[in-house]
Amino acid sequence: MEINLQELNYKDEITVNEEISYSSEFLKDTEIVELNGVKVFGSITSDIEFNYLVNLKVNGKMMLHDAVTFEVIPYEFAIDIEENLGNSLKSLDLIEFLWHYIVLEIPLR
Repeated sequence: MEINLQELNYKDEITVNEEISYSSEFLKDTEIVELNGVKVFGSITSDIEFNYLVNLKVNGKMMLHDAVTFEVIPYEFAIDIEENLGNSLKSLDLIEFLWHYIVLEIPLR
């Protein structure tokens, strides 16, 4: 899902309220078996210097293999994102942006 950040030139904020599913292409080199129904809500604004400020809450459930039994088990996660993206971007690929945060939530074995 591509978000046009240029919209902030004529409005105060971009509201994000989405549900995202990740394809097997994203999951192929990870421990994640399935990642569907990731809920994202929050906003993107700009400051006085036109830096894009992302403030999002993300939650969902990833399906992982248990380290001992190798059964597929659910692992719930919740992420708060507050990030300054600078001002050089024209758009934001939300799926790719969130992926970097979600991968950090995979528990260590």
